[in-house]
Amino acid sequence: MNKTKEIITFTESAKDRVKEIITKAKKNYIGIRIGIDNSGCSGHSYKIDYVENKIDSDEIIFIDNIKVFIDASTTMYILGSKI
Repeated sequence: MNKTKEIITFTESAKDRVKEIITKAKKNYIGIRIGIDNSGCSGHSYKIDYVENKIDSDEIIFIDNIKVFIDASTTMYILGSKI
């Protein structure tokens, strides 16, 4: 049996929080984007932002009807992570 590893998974609590944040947003966003910021001196910082437009290099996964956009350069750093 071949099991495919998800790029990232969300706990039920995290799913509920993301749904709440998207619902209460002041703009009509299409989802959230997960990325990394290399600007710190202590390694990577992870960031989550609202998404208005898809970027060509984004990977898209769906978590309970929430579009999660993952920057292609971020995938190797978050593969198998759980939020």
